[in-house]
Amino acid sequence: MRSTDRRNRSGIDRKTTGCHTVAPGRRNQPGIQTKTVTDKAERDSDARQATVFVRVLDKVASILATLAAAVAIGYLLWFAAGIVGSGITEIRGEEPLVISGVMKILLGLPLYTDPEQPPFDLVQYTPLYHYLLAGGSWFAGIEPGQAKAITSSARLLSVSISTIHLVILFLILRYAFQVRGVSAFVAAAAIWTMHAPWEFMARGDGLASLCFTLAIGIAFYALRRRHVGVRIYLFIAFASFLGYVAFMAKQNGAQICVVLLTYFLLQREWRCSVVVIAAAVIPLALTVWFSPLLVGEHFLDHVVGGLNNGIRIRGALEKAYLPVFLDLNMAALTAVGAYLTCLWWPAKSDPYRRFIAVALAVTFTLASLSSLKLGAASHYYNDYISVLIFAIAFWLGPIVRERVEYERPIRWAIAVFAVLFFGCFLYSFRNQYEKRDWTHFSNYERVVVRLKKDLTSRPDVSFFTIDPTLANHFPGRAVIPQYPLSAIMHARGVVDYREAEAMMQNGAVRWLFLGDGQNPERQLGFVGIEPGAYTRQDELDGFSIWVSAAQE
Repeated sequence: MRSTDRRNRSGIDRKTTGCHTVAPGRRNQPGIQTKTVTDKAERDSDARQATVFVRVLDKVASILATLAAAVAIGYLLWFAAGIVGSGITEIRGEEPLVISGVMKILLGLPLYTDPEQPPFDLVQYTPLYHYLLAGGSWFAGIEPGQAKAITSSARLLSVSISTIHLVILFLILRYAFQVRGVSAFVAAAAIWTMHAPWEFMARGDGLASLCFTLAIGIAFYALRRRHVGVRIYLFIAFASFLGYVAFMAKQNGAQICVVLLTYFLLQREWRCSVVVIAAAVIPLALTVWFSPLLVGEHFLDHVVGGLNNGIRIRGALEKAYLPVFLDLNMAALTAVGAYLTCLWWPAKSDPYRRFIAVALAVTFTLASLSSLKLGAASHYYNDYISVLIFAIAFWLGPIVRERVEYERPIRWAIAVFAVLFFGCFLYSFRNQYEKRDWTHFSNYERVVVRLKKDLTSRPDVSFFTIDPTLANHFPGRAVIPQYPLSAIMHARGVVDYREAEAMMQNGAVRWLFLGDGQNPERQLGFVGIEPGAYTRQDELDGFSIWVSAAQE
């Protein structure tokens, strides 16, 4: 035992230290110590280099995603600024119909008059956007009949609202849904680009979508913060009132109230359900009650009856379903949306997650059903797309925060998505809109001069044209100014034009401006009119001009 102790004390035994076994008596030998320090320094250097490289890759992913989204936003704003003063008569969506209603307001007439009495017009949409535009046009000193100026003002208003919408989208994603900065920016840009160009046109779509986005964000914020009592009622009342405002901009804006009511009924929150109904229905009931004084006696005839376009399944496929699910590649994202709906729908889910699930289901169902209506297009899915991107961005956030190993893959997935999506979208958008042979107001100059001279010489008569843009140059003097829509409404049995037929037969409608190769009997037959005797008088810039024989 003593010899063993002496050997131990003499340093023959070895001690394990890290990965090296060093005899106690040799620990301070210079060669071994230097080698150990060198290996550790090399490992630290390699780790630092790897960390720097990874950080650089992360920065590259963030820069690529941000740059792709910024380029898309910049291009679309440039396009929007270009169409404001372009003089293009119509981008899409029957813009002249809205312009016609604005001109009635500027003339001091009610917006909603009897569609079966002169001027036999159909407004179709709810009035808020019309009155905002009319107020702006009046303030700018624009006169009725200045079709180009009013159209430019309308697009300027729409582009301004759309730009505000982009900012609101980012703020809601960032602060209500708590999505990180780059991801929130990319998501907001993706929603906004898929809404283009509908939010840039002389229509109320952008205003309705802005109110819808605000309402979703406010309701989600209130549910996530678990507000109770009076506070939750105030938040829900405000969101529901925004649904009413959205409806007054365009009828589909009412879907936010459907989302809220469906959710609270499923949650058995009866008081919140009553708040939704009160905050939306009471203002609407007051609007209908006072509509004869405010907007005209035939408010419901236009905004309800004017939507009776009929159902076209093939039209829904070609104009709505294929552009959304194939061209925008929303089929894959909709599958993710279906997964999230099933995941968050059960009652045991957090209330705010279930709210998003209900919003996904309701907006998708309403968009798919309303797209069956004749005249539908891809923008019927705009609000569903907003909720879908909100849901996906919100779903990915906790995954990144709770599972650090997923952060880098998701960051790069977002970057790849942004580059491919925005790049392909802009290429497709440019081919669809920039390379089109547009009709400009300048194409109408000679026809307008000719017709203005004729109408000045005969202030007691009217004219008819198949072209709504030409009709908008002479508000109050054109009968059936929205001829394409009127033909659909007549076929559906919504309107009867016997009064217009009598005016044509007795010569009160002096001139007909039809297309080349068209004749009065065929074109007016689409609206149920036998026009009587008209003689072809002239041709000018694509119009055939017919004059009534009743006053010859």
